[in-house]
Amino acid sequence: MNAVTDGDHANVTFTGAEHPGARFARGSYEQCRFESCVLTRATFASARFTDCTFVGCELSMLGVTGTSFTNVKFVTCRAMAVNWTTAHEPTFAASFDQCKLDDGVFSGMRLKGVSMVDCSLQSVDFSRCDLTSAQFSNSDLASANLSHANLKGADFSEARHFAFDPRTNKAGKTLINLATAAQTLAALGLVVPDLDQLMGR
Repeated sequence: MNAVTDGDHANVTFTGAEHPGARFARGSYEQCRFESCVLTRATFASARFTDCTFVGCELSMLGVTGTSFTNVKFVTCRAMAVNWTTAHEPTFAASFDQCKLDDGVFSGMRLKGVSMVDCSLQSVDFSRCDLTSAQFSNSDLASANLSHANLKGADFSEARHFAFDPRTNKAGKTLINLATAAQTLAALGLVVPDLDQLMGR
């Protein structure tokens, strides 16, 4: 099935659908799969996605006002400049694998345990987010805004360009790499010679 439509859908695969700028209202998608779909600037208003998978889709500037995402996977998708804060947050449960999410907005959202693996997260707004136990393996967080975010138990050990401020962030059992540790200590005005030696400086 190629065309994405309003209404209720279960166990449907949408392949190669192209609906740039389209608007879908109150659709229900359960255990559906979206492959290589183009939904740039499309809008899903008060829609419901449950146990769905998006693979290789173009979702940049997607509108998600009032839309719920429950156990939804995004794989190798481009979803740049999406304001996820307009989604129906109490049911927001999504994972991202090898996705490009640059310039997205998650500010203030509860993202406990969220998985963003091998993703580009440049200039993403995570300010005031609850990122408890979140996973950011091999993701690029260049210029990402993490101010006042809860980072307890989050794994940034393999993340690139990650930086946080221990004076404003909540951190505890947060996994970070040596480069981030050195940067964090420097921000506090501390110098640890042994750490410099470990980093070969």
